[in-house]
Amino acid sequence: MGWQTLVATRLDGRKADLVAPKDRQQDEDLRTLEAVLSQFPTALAAQVEWCRQRGKSRASFFRYKRALEERAAK
Repeated sequence: MGWQTLVATRLDGRKADLVAPKDRQQDEDLRTLEAVLSQFPTALAAQVEWCRQRGKSRASFFRYKRALEERAAK
């Protein structure tokens, strides 16, 4: 086994460790968004609360909201 194979194998194992936290955070953001949207009657109130809880921007709220709506449409 050459050194390139050893490095590639080692990096493949680490790749999953590096990608997974981002996916988990996105899933948590979406779950929080679902909860907030069900609790607050207006998009503005939901946006303010989601941004407060997640520490993210207004633009992020609308990106996640669009992703949630697209997921529901499938």
